[in-house]
Amino acid sequence: MKIIIDNVNALVEFDNETEKQAEWLCDYLHRSIDILDPDRFHQASFIRYRTWDGYTKNAVKNKDGNLVVKTGLISKMYKAIARLQEKAPSVRYTVKDIRGDRIEPCEEIPEKIYLDSGSEDSSFYLHDYQREQVVTIFNEQRGYILSAVNSGKSAVAYETFKLAVPNLDSDDIALFIAPNKNIEKQMLKNMALYLDYPIGEWADGVKDIQKVTVATIQTIASAIKKPEIKVTSRKDILLTHIATVYSKDIIDSVNPRSTLRHLIRNFVIEYKYQKKELEYLSELYNSLNNDEEVRETFVGFNNQYRELVDRLSGGKATKYWDAISVLKRVKVLFVDEVQHAGSTSYKNVLGLMNNARMRIGMSGTVPKSKENDINAYLGDQLSDITNDSMIKMGVSTPISIIPVVYNTPDNLEEIVTNEMAEANVPVDNGLFRYQFVNRIGIVENSSRNKYIAELATKLSDLNNGAVYIAFNNIEHGENIAEFLDELGTDYVIMQGSTSDEERQEILKGLVSGDVRVILGSKVLDEGVSVPTLKYLLYVSGGQSEIQVGQRVGRILRLGSGKERVYVYDFQDHNSTFLYKHAKARMKLYKQENYPIIDI
Repeated sequence: MKIIIDNVNALVEFDNETEKQAEWLCDYLHRSIDILDPDRFHQASFIRYRTWDGYTKNAVKNKDGNLVVKTGLISKMYKAIARLQEKAPSVRYTVKDIRGDRIEPCEEIPEKIYLDSGSEDSSFYLHDYQREQVVTIFNEQRGYILSAVNSGKSAVAYETFKLAVPNLDSDDIALFIAPNKNIEKQMLKNMALYLDYPIGEWADGVKDIQKVTVATIQTIASAIKKPEIKVTSRKDILLTHIATVYSKDIIDSVNPRSTLRHLIRNFVIEYKYQKKELEYLSELYNSLNNDEEVRETFVGFNNQYRELVDRLSGGKATKYWDAISVLKRVKVLFVDEVQHAGSTSYKNVLGLMNNARMRIGMSGTVPKSKENDINAYLGDQLSDITNDSMIKMGVSTPISIIPVVYNTPDNLEEIVTNEMAEANVPVDNGLFRYQFVNRIGIVENSSRNKYIAELATKLSDLNNGAVYIAFNNIEHGENIAEFLDELGTDYVIMQGSTSDEERQEILKGLVSGDVRVILGSKVLDEGVSVPTLKYLLYVSGGQSEIQVGQRVGRILRLGSGKERVYVYDFQDHNSTFLYKHAKARMKLYKQENYPIIDI
């Protein structure tokens, strides 16, 4: 076997193996590297048609019978091969690394790293663990930092860019991808403080690409959507197939003319039009004398195809080609809130950055079900800084968990069954039943919502920190707000529809102490720093490890007069679903070594 590694994929070529051996090795490595997809039972290809084996697709066989493995999983592949070699010592492989030169720091990493903004108020020294993360990033070049919400991951990104960018070539760029525009705006502002480079922006209708650029995943994912065109003439169809099916492998090859010859010799004609393609490729091979001529010719095909797409799309393809061009320039990549990186939009974007030698992810929590996909596109976990360790180091505020057991109505299951029957919904359908339980037991539960409002009011009246009521459903937040109105309690609501200007005013009010109760949806889960938050009322139910970690992390930041913070977790024991979720959250708290106070 020969393993050729680039920044996105590792190609496992079978040279001395028989066809049967190659097929067996492909299957063995695929099942060793990939995992069973957690969503396989929702896919007809698995449960009905059986055309898919149910495993993820990070190690797949290509049309040539070779195996394509995501580069982030090569350590897993090497381990799988080593296990095989214990039983079959004759299995051998060579490695060819074509990822390019490593990204090295422009100077020796200081023992004490100081981020200077030009002002004492916003300048600071990194903690020792942050320096270790910077060192690890340059040593490993790729992977993800698993570090608690309050651990200062952004500062690690600033210092890495500061050390890496001076060594980049003139056309290379460093890209920071944010999960939403709030974090993007925050990073854009902060990078301008700590980096001596023009900071570009690619988000929210703005495209200003600079040496260091901050972008949102939504903007990039939209930009790389290829416009649909209809090709009709035989000439254009032939050009399209050559440019989209064959040219990449030939252009990227070390020996383009040999690759073209290999393609011709192994060409399988399945459709009538492919006979013309084979004839044309053969003519090209006979007329082109060396590798340079072959590469230039196929680059020309790509340029012609681009002109064709531009013409047929009425110029709409320009946005697409420009986006692809920018992504090819990325040499240093940081992805924030990397727990999302297993989604299709992230995979599509990360898969296009063939030159991104350094690719680093950051997150406070990565669920087990997402680890393999995140490893595939970024690499292995590089560090693990927990909330418990942050508290012990004095970087985060000590915390106590207070379970609030709530059992009203005590016949919730009976009410749900009756309402499902009246709505002609199968009472044994788990998904529908949970939706009814959530609506009746949480969102529209007036007695529960009133109790939440009363508790928030009492805590607010203590006047020693802000109260954060975390909800998922907008209607739920509005229902709680109605009871706060009845009690005469001042509050604000932040949700997806809240404008940027309103959000900034709300955050200023929280910092100044003018806002003492905030009802927040998922928009508060990521990238918001509010040191005045002292009390979290976790009233939304659910068992998401990511959401629990992010919401608890919002109140852990050090603040004036904050000696301890408190989470009031509403434990609903009147439903099988809600009780199960409540137990799951308690398990997460115990894993973090948070003290639990029974009242």
